[in-house]
Amino acid sequence: MPRPGHGPRSDDPAARERARDVLHKELDRGTDPEDAATRALDVSDECVEAWLVLADAAVSLDEARKRIRRAVEAATLVIGERGLRERRGHLGADAEGVDYLHALAALARVQTAEDRAEQAVQTLHGVLEMDPRDPAVVRGDLLLLLLALARDEEADELVARHALEANADWMYGRALVRRRRALDEASLARAGEALDRALEAFPAGADAILEEGEPGAGRPPALDPLLVQAYGDTEHALDWVRARRAAPPVPSGTDVPSRPDDPLADRRFSALEHVEEAWEVSGGRREALARRALELWPDASDAWRAIASVTATPGARIAALREAVAASDRVLARDSRG
Repeated sequence: MPRPGHGPRSDDPAARERARDVLHKELDRGTDPEDAATRALDVSDECVEAWLVLADAAVSLDEARKRIRRAVEAATLVIGERGLRERRGHLGADAEGVDYLHALAALARVQTAEDRAEQAVQTLHGVLEMDPRDPAVVRGDLLLLLLALARDEEADELVARHALEANADWMYGRALVRRRRALDEASLARAGEALDRALEAFPAGADAILEEGEPGAGRPPALDPLLVQAYGDTEHALDWVRARRAAPPVPSGTDVPSRPDDPLADRRFSALEHVEEAWEVSGGRREALARRALELWPDASDAWRAIASVTATPGARIAALREAVAASDRVLARDSRG
């Protein structure tokens, strides 16, 4: 096995690059992954990618966890605590930062396997805070965990931030969070539209939710089991899926988008929900919800009005109301152009 670390000093970047090169060349030759990773770590035990390959080859969760922790420790040592602070928000701009994010993503998967979902969520939130562009692609795992834990407000914000995502788990997950958060007929209708799009794009997903049919030989399940369980745990969700799937097809010529949600439409919906919640509370909580709405949709004029209602000074109130008018003008201008 690879040698243990010998102290807090980091190897030089050239050694890490040589180790990465050894790993890739050995894997390309067809070398056993564990042997390839071991050879890379003989060059530099700070090769994060090699530790993650070893974790994938582990025969137990305990062994995988230990190797992933070595990956996290190595990545932290390479970047440094100061580097992590200074590069927060854009950590994935280079290979070392991406390695760190992948190590945390692997840690979250082990936490999930060990039934420590809350810790996994915290880890994945940390990954996205380090780089919201999500170069390690953890948003799908996070959405499934949030739905499983019924943390629906966070799930709603997540799908709004990544409205163009269009895989099966994401589209059915988006529909479910819309259904759970539906407060009136309009929001329930929007949830139904989201489910219709998922049904159209991935009809086998409904079979998985309703436990009708089996995946083909050698093919993965249509949906992640966590998502299937989340549908089963949601009151009336299975009947809802059956009813939407059985609904007659849309008549020919009707204008129905063939692509997943328009990103602006999804963000508007989430923003307006935050505004509705803002008006139900007061003080700093109202302002916080209104500003969250504006992050999703800057032209949410009612959000500016909510902020104006709780500002401490006349000048700030006037400024917020002016922003509300400007936002309304922008919306009207777009509507007039069709």
